Amino acid sequence: MKRMMSALLAFVLVIAMIPAAQAAFSWRLTNGTLVFSGDGPMGGDPVMWKRAQFGRATGVEVNEGITTLLDSAFSTLSQVTHISLPDTVTEIGRSAFSGCSSLPAITLPANLKTLGEYAFRGCTVLKTLSVPAGVRVINNGTFGNCSALESVEFRGEVVSLGAETFKNCIRLNVFAVPEGVKRLYSQVFAYCSGLRQVYLPAGLQEVDAKAFDGCTGLTDIYYGGSRSQWAKVVVEDELLASGEVTIHYNAKAADLDESIQAAPSGLRFDDVHVDFWGYDAVMSIANHGLVTGTRQPDTDGVGSFSPERAVTLGQFLVVVTRLVCPDKRKDTPGHWARGSYNAAVETGIIEEGEFLSTDSALDAPLNRQNMAYILVRAAKLQGETFTVHPNAKGRIKDFGFIAEDRRQEVLECYSNGIISGYTDGTFGPENTMTRGQMAVVVCRLAGWQSRAKVSF
Repeated sequence: MKRMMSALLAFVLVIAMIPAAQAAFSWRLTNGTLVFSGDGPMGGDPVMWKRAQFGRATGVEVNEGITTLLDSAFSTLSQVTHISLPDTVTEIGRSAFSGCSSLPAITLPANLKTLGEYAFRGCTVLKTLSVPAGVRVINNGTFGNCSALESVEFRGEVVSLGAETFKNCIRLNVFAVPEGVKRLYSQVFAYCSGLRQVYLPAGLQEVDAKAFDGCTGLTDIYYGGSRSQWAKVVVEDELLASGEVTIHYNAKAADLDESIQAAPSGLRFDDVHVDFWGYDAVMSIANHGLVTGTRQPDTDGVGSFSPERAVTLGQFLVVVTRLVCPDKRKDTPGHWARGSYNAAVETGIIEEGEFLSTDSALDAPLNRQNMAYILVRAAKLQGETFTVHPNAKGRIKDFGFIAEDRRQEVLECYSNGIISGYTDGTFGPENTMTRGQMAVVVCRLAGWQSRAKVSF
């Protein structure tokens, strides 16, 4: 009987504790700081405090006792400049700080074990971070689009860097991959245009395709093993396989040149956010120096891009000539795009009689068939050849409305996935394209993004 009474008493105590534990979690907004208190994991729905603060919160303070931060707990709190976390926090959820675009620094809890996917994605002013020793796995996209990030210190034995971990971290210039990492996943360093030198440990076994996609500044790989060991690494990344990057064997992380300056590009656009469908393409052409935007960047490097505005002939010629013949562009009096127009004529990208150089012509929106014409000729200037799928003509329902002297280029663009058609099967030759769409097709042309898949 005593045992039964003891068990019953214990059960009652456990039941009594449940509402108390649920009630223990609370939050409040005090002098612009969101303060969270409780024991155990955070409770509730993050939407509650995001709605309640109406953009007023400039800080976050998590009190001792809380152990887990919810998924998306503080995501998109774009005015927050400081976050305080206690050492009781052992787990940070998925996208917990993503989009905290005013956060310059954060100290992670000493007892942290789990750092969720995309935890800091889009923290565009975060410069440095120290990852505690207990974190062994860096999940997918953790630091993606952290365009100001210059360095990350790993205090413990990290064994995995997930896909897109540092994608678009354009300020990274040298990076030592932790010794325990055996595989570099796809796009782990994609579009890190400032990346110059990387150390790879001798235990590395695989480098996935596109791991260093768009790393246009990468010149040197310092590898911890011998030449024969490197030959056994499965390298599917196009850049490393091309032989354009110098491999230094039997190297150490200390061989990296820490004096290399960070990439000068820190450009951001106030009207192109991380959730914009063309974000990667816009930032790629910006990081490669093809655009500076429709409003020049301020002292913090923030400008405007106007992604939904129709692209003009002048704007497109500037982008294309910067890509394929930058040495031919010269400062020319008059319209700001006239130097690019002259370079395009000189190299044969356009014919002078087909496109006028008047201010009104350069400022006029460019239609899709003329864009296709310019793209194909620019590609051929670089030595690319196109084949036309035999069924392409039949797939384009409005092919008869395409100007006869533009049909070949439209077929080549369409067949090779540079400019795809609409979902109704038309191409829309007289329609214009937005600046965001222009960024996508230029990235496809340059090879910075995969080309569209067209079924025939």
